[in-house]
Amino acid sequence: MVDFLLELNSEEIPARFLVEEVKLREPFAVMLENVGLPDAPFVTFDAPRRIAFLVRNLEPTLPERSEEIRGPKTTAPADVVAKFQARYDNAAFSVAETPKGAFHIATLTTPPIPLAQALAPAIADFIMTYPWPKSMTWGDTTLRWVRPLRRIVAMLDDQVLPGGVFLGHGDHPAGYVTDTTGPRILAYSNLSLGRLGLNGAPDVSVTPATYQGILKENGIIVDNQDRLRKMNEWACSLCEKNRVPVPKGFPMDPTNILLDMHVSKLVDYPAPFIGRIDAEFMHLPAPIIKTVMAVHQKYFATEHTDGALAPYFVGVANRVDPNVPQGIVQGNERVLRARLSDAAFFWETDLKQPLESYNEHLKTRTFHAGLAALGLDATVYGKVQRMQALAPVVAGLVQGVDLPKLLRAVTLSKADLATGMVGEFPELQGQVGSFYAHHQGEDPDIVNALATQYRLEHYSTQLSSRFWGDFPLATALALVDRLDSLLSFFAAGEKTTGSKDPYGLRRLAYGIVGLVVGNPHIPSFDVASVKNNAMMHHYPEAQKSFSESVFQDVQAFLLDKTITVLTENADIPLDIIRTVAPQGTSVDLALLAIKAKALADFPHRETLQATIIRLKGLCGDDTAPVDAALLRDPLEQQVYHDMQALPPKTFPVTKESETLNLQALVSLSPSVNAMLDALRINDPEYGTNRRALVQGLLGRYTAF
Repeated sequence: MVDFLLELNSEEIPARFLVEEVKLREPFAVMLENVGLPDAPFVTFDAPRRIAFLVRNLEPTLPERSEEIRGPKTTAPADVVAKFQARYDNAAFSVAETPKGAFHIATLTTPPIPLAQALAPAIADFIMTYPWPKSMTWGDTTLRWVRPLRRIVAMLDDQVLPGGVFLGHGDHPAGYVTDTTGPRILAYSNLSLGRLGLNGAPDVSVTPATYQGILKENGIIVDNQDRLRKMNEWACSLCEKNRVPVPKGFPMDPTNILLDMHVSKLVDYPAPFIGRIDAEFMHLPAPIIKTVMAVHQKYFATEHTDGALAPYFVGVANRVDPNVPQGIVQGNERVLRARLSDAAFFWETDLKQPLESYNEHLKTRTFHAGLAALGLDATVYGKVQRMQALAPVVAGLVQGVDLPKLLRAVTLSKADLATGMVGEFPELQGQVGSFYAHHQGEDPDIVNALATQYRLEHYSTQLSSRFWGDFPLATALALVDRLDSLLSFFAAGEKTTGSKDPYGLRRLAYGIVGLVVGNPHIPSFDVASVKNNAMMHHYPEAQKSFSESVFQDVQAFLLDKTITVLTENADIPLDIIRTVAPQGTSVDLALLAIKAKALADFPHRETLQATIIRLKGLCGDDTAPVDAALLRDPLEQQVYHDMQALPPKTFPVTKESETLNLQALVSLSPSVNAMLDALRINDPEYGTNRRALVQGLLGRYTAF
């Protein structure tokens, strides 16, 4: 058995490209599968100037492999069959019978080959096709990599793999070469690059067995989990030693950027240090200071036990010596002082005028240029005006919302986009508006709504159900914003295509679904009813510019995302959702979720689904009501009597109320199935009355 090591040394890789380990693993797993090692377990390593992969306990020779390729049908023209056989001239041909007919089959057999012979060219293909988010060329070569590639370590145990990678030049493409003597070639070797110093990085001889240990001796921890753990442990120990408050859950990440993981990717060997925040900046809101430190300087904040921000920060230097010189600490304090001076300047300058006055500046900021062709105001100011018109509609959907407060929150919701603070620190949009609104004496509910308007559905998935009762105004503001954006983008002709979504329409839709599904304060949400209410009463611009198809497209888009949320997040089978989903373009998304969850948890759901499927197969287009006097057979009379005896629907609809309805429908199913078994539903002697009875039953079953 042998171990395989692949390390790719380059100039420093941006930390954000290394944060998601799964993106490092997937291309390498594909390479192993292509070689013939689909199930081989492996580990990944990374540091600022390298990524590496280690696979243990491999057979030194790949066994014989066979692959079957299905060709044309046996009934295909002779020339088509001949071309297929010519394409795979080294294969063995046969005919296989399938449920879709008989097909020609080509069986390709790969004889046993040494593992080194298979891996050497595969490494070159892996490098050339690696999907970095951004890549570059360097010098006069044409190979693209995240940063200039310097070394390729490729070994099986103590043996270096043969060949190397030609970096490409002019019309000669990059690729695998066996002769490594020419220019612009990186030969596979056993020499890694050590820790970068003033005289460059020294050569370090490695093998799969010694890789981690040798590099650690040279000041590089390649195991990121080990590096991350040491960084956090040493930082906490340093804080305790210097009596700096360490909050629970340290290190904190107030910006949702995986800060500790990000910082660990910036250093080969972490050396935490403590710096001070000047007292003159401590009057700024804590989120502003934390964001400045985390986003711009990659520092960790510290807090007192009561949650108040402490005047210290923790930075991480790239040093083997844990004793960080005072000059480095002072340099970091000086840089932070400059950033906080900017924040303090914008804070004081922005507060010299009311928050609402910044709305005037929104008239020069484009929201979407395509709206102008529809006769709509294409600026952010125009969006605020549309949100004002839509607010009364949404206020009617979200229980417990004070409409005057919602209108005021909408008025202030985008004002901070024109402030100097958001211009310098865009990560704080929404929060800055809430800080200024609080400072200028706005209602606390409005302040909270402004602070959470961009983040509400993210928070709601992590909090208890009482969250919704605490934030009805915030829910309404977030819903108004997302609804207007989605309608506006669809009206402007923006649609998602495959993986492309430049305006984040999927994120908007999932945001709306996240606000609606499971929210007890939104008992009903139907885009069709929103359209009718808005276009008739509150949304005059939509009446002339948003066509019927825009609302239908938005409804279908939201329905698709609701189904995705229910199937993937709530683990509700798709057939259950289809059972409860009404036919037509009008779908109440909130009610759909309640029904789907109720049916999914109902112990006798198979009985109900079977009855519904039978009824759907018998229904036509009849819309006439049932005439009880024309029901002659005792079976259909009994079904009609039992249907009339069902308890009436209760409002608001809850999962508990739907469960009670399901129990009543289960009791009705035996008589319904007896009627369907015994009677001919489409008997012309009874005209449309019996079909109308079946149609009524289906409506009652699907409506619960």
